[in-house]
Amino acid sequence: MLDTTLRASVGRVLINHRRVTATTYDGSFPGPTLVICAGDHLVVHLQNDLSEPTNLHTHGFHVSPEANHDNVFLKIDPHQSFTYEYDIPGDMTAGSYWYHPHLNMYVERQIFAGLAGAIVEEGGLDTLPALRKISQRWIVIRNTEVRSGRIVPIADASESGSRLYVNGVIDPTAKIHPGQLQRWRIFNANADRIVVLRLPRGQRFTLLAEDGHTLARTRSVRDLLIAPGSRRDVLVRGGRPGNSPVKAIPFAQFPGGQKASGGGPVPDETVLTLHSSGSSQHAVFPMRGVLSHPLGLRRKRIDRSARSCSAR
Repeated sequence: MLDTTLRASVGRVLINHRRVTATTYDGSFPGPTLVICAGDHLVVHLQNDLSEPTNLHTHGFHVSPEANHDNVFLKIDPHQSFTYEYDIPGDMTAGSYWYHPHLNMYVERQIFAGLAGAIVEEGGLDTLPALRKISQRWIVIRNTEVRSGRIVPIADASESGSRLYVNGVIDPTAKIHPGQLQRWRIFNANADRIVVLRLPRGQRFTLLAEDGHTLARTRSVRDLLIAPGSRRDVLVRGGRPGNSPVKAIPFAQFPGGQKASGGGPVPDETVLTLHSSGSSQHAVFPMRGVLSHPLGLRRKRIDRSARSCSAR
């Protein structure tokens, strides 16, 4: 069992090494990471110290959407508390998930203001002998805009003024040895921002899992596109000694440009800097052949089809 409390409140919190007024869980940006295993019983006591209602959604869980479980229709009023309980199925795939508020009319602005955190279900890839000795980095990407010592409301923010934060820091340094392999869990814990990551100097990501689901086989990609709310597990190899940027490359999320910034793609932005130094390693790529056996639905019988509708 994991039994914990999450307190949603507004206050001065540490963001990019400065005190900033933000809306957070437990005064942390991003919120605390919850670590579980298949078959666990997860209890979250949500304490709402905000001036507006909120609730909690565990993004990606295969659990009941009713009662006090993953019920997005619940409304927790200001200065009220509510206890959520989740029975994690024994067959829920191990991987990377996240949590955030999901109350209609408040979702986007509360996430942008700071309410979000990561969830990791251990198992799956973690149990493979080839990956056990490979160190992990948990990279929670948050998109928001800080101005005059506070996170501005999303209605006042712009694409050009917003920045990407990794674990609460702008452009942190990630250390790696030349030739070393690291496993990164990447969470795009945002309401809106699509992120397209590119490694330096022609390096490629080796994709292991998407949205908590292990791929049947690894896939090598130059650019790693991560939609809002999506997660990726990848292997990264250290390059030659020196500092080099991992970029969020320009990407137009809307036809004709950005609705917020007035046109053009999201700017080129350094998400983190890889610092390659120390003794060289010659890590052998550990994954060959089949990674998992995901259930295929293409030939399954369709129980119900949605009727198409046209705009009126």
